Amino acid sequence: MRNYRTLKTRFFDSMTYMQGATDIVGKQLISLMRFAAVRFADNWHALCKWLEKKGWKRLGYGFFANVYATPCGRFALKLARGGTKTGYDSYARFAAANPSNPYLPTVYIHTRTDFGMMTLLERLTPLTDALHPECVDIQKRLKADVLDCKNTDTA
Repeated sequence: MRNYRTLKTRFFDSMTYMQGATDIVGKQLISLMRFAAVRFADNWHALCKWLEKKGWKRLGYGFFANVYATPCGRFALKLARGGTKTGYDSYARFAAANPSNPYLPTVYIHTRTDFGMMTLLERLTPLTDALHPECVDIQKRLKADVLDCKNTDTA
């Protein structure tokens, strides 16, 4: 049997980064994260199913994480299994510590659980089609630079 008091304490202790979360996110969403971290502390799959049953929309998934949109659609919740080996924990802490950096997502809450990590962050939007030609051009230039570097190294 799990010790819920210890889990609850660990959740609050691990919430080292809350960039204005109580003002922006609201107490209801923080309470939901606390409940999820305590109730599903060691069962990542059960938490994913519970979120989908409660109306959270899965935006995507990858090798070590699922990303869900909050019911209001304003925020995203990333549930990572493990993550310290892949560097996500360091990245999320860095993003949370640098909220004024325009190239990083705004991280409101980042906490560790027994299954991995929960990160509440701003929901990003995909690039528009208008920006797509610029991105293709940048990719071509980067590829050309890499090829130039390889050619000069072998010469």
